[in-house]
Amino acid sequence: GRIWKGFEFAPESDRKTWRVFVISAPTDSDLLNRDSWTFSEQIETWPDYQWIEGNMVLSPDGQVVDVLRSNYMNRDRLRESDEPATLVKVSPDGKHLTHDPDSDRLVFPGGGTKFTIKYDPESSKYYALVNPQPTKDIYRNILAMSVSEDLRSWRIARELIRHPDPVKHAFQYVDWDFDGVDIVYTSRTAYDDGLGGANRAHDANYLTFGRIENFRE
Repeated sequence: GRIWKGFEFAPESDRKTWRVFVISAPTDSDLLNRDSWTFSEQIETWPDYQWIEGNMVLSPDGQVVDVLRSNYMNRDRLRESDEPATLVKVSPDGKHLTHDPDSDRLVFPGGGTKFTIKYDPESSKYYALVNPQPTKDIYRNILAMSVSEDLRSWRIARELIRHPDPVKHAFQYVDWDFDGVDIVYTSRTAYDDGLGGANRAHDANYLTFGRIENFRE
């Protein structure tokens, strides 16, 4: 009976200092009235990480949680072997956040780039479209479908798109929804366009639409 959204508070331009919080409001309230909204406390991230672009989802036991991208901010080291995401638990009143740095650090291929998690009640699984980075020469030039039964253990079910060049090609910031037996998605895409392509992979030159047919198979 509430609508939820994850946010980050930026006290300084240094993204390592950004803090995580969530807001919520009754679905039947005036969402344009600031007093309708409950703001949680703010919590710090792991050292050298930026937690951003969180997903508000229900855990298998019915608890509201925020699963966030854990952007590694140490530029001397491009990636980690486990590409973690982070899970933050929200109290029932929406005011308090808790995180265990050991048990709430998720092995999540693609956890360093933006992803969207959704739950499918028909298959009793969570799904996400991700950019796994298995080697240091991979940026966002791979798009894959990831799946989990418990929201904590994730595996790549299928690689969807790959381009050999990571410098000017990317399939990123993907958002998606269920469409019957399919998944439909949009991607901020960097690709060839006959005019020199994107300036770089991050600075995409397309918004593209895709469909994953019979995704439960």
